[in-house]
Amino acid sequence: MGLEATGYSRWFERLLAELSIEVWIGDAAEIKTKRVRKQKTDRQDAQLLLKLMLEDRFPRIWVPAPENRDLRQLLWHRHRLVQMRTRIQQVLHLNAQKCRFLVKEYSAAEMDDDNAIYPVVGDAKGHDTLPPQPRDGSDVTVG
Repeated sequence: MGLEATGYSRWFERLLAELSIEVWIGDAAEIKTKRVRKQKTDRQDAQLLLKLMLEDRFPRIWVPAPENRDLRQLLWHRHRLVQMRTRIQQVLHLNAQKCRFLVKEYSAAEMDDDNAIYPVVGDAKGHDTLPPQPRDGSDVTVG
């Protein structure tokens, strides 16, 4: 079965895959260039896709296997989260610089150390402006 590539057909592709029907996804832009009429109907689209498949001119695009799609989606989501974290870190660093605070940069080895969770923040003279953060919860008072 041939389909034009759209962003909303994954559920249909999965259904056809479960029914053991081979699905070809075609490049929508290239299929559009092969359309002779400006008028577009579903019937004409279906006839065009069938004609292209029968003539072996169907502009097939690569689609990852269903078992890899979820992994690729998770990787893409992680990538977006890392980008968001980086943007936030850059804004915080810039704001600290604007307030004339110096923020110590940590290496990867220092970040693995439990004591490096809280960055050292100091004023322009190098004096610490934040008290050390206890990690055992002793600073929490119940009352």
